[in-house]
Amino acid sequence: MNKKMVLVMIPLVVFIAFVSNRFSMTNDVVQMETNELAQLLHQTDDDSYFFVDVREENEFREGHIAQMTNFPLSQFESKLEHVPIDKTIVLICRSGNRSQQAADILVDKGYRDIININGGMLAWEGKVTKWK
Repeated sequence: MNKKMVLVMIPLVVFIAFVSNRFSMTNDVVQMETNELAQLLHQTDDDSYFFVDVREENEFREGHIAQMTNFPLSQFESKLEHVPIDKTIVLICRSGNRSQQAADILVDKGYRDIININGGMLAWEGKVTKWK
């Protein structure tokens, strides 16, 4: 191999490694639509799922899905001890952005079975529970 070829190959290999690493990190997070969440909630009788709403407490009180536990993103890392690593974690927020941030935190902490709900509560058409 000549010097020119090596100079071209090194950045290419680095780029491929970077892209592969990025994709492997995001493979742990499944994106799910709200209609699929509704089916999951209806069909799930076991405790293999742990449902988390990462909106702030005041948002949660205004209307949430009954099966969700509220761990606001602003406090999420301090609540991780309550998030079981051996279950599939289902995350929702208002639109899907904060729940994706929470998913990224979970991936960084070693969690592997994570579902992020696309569109969040804005897209949810099912029943909600309100607290005063």
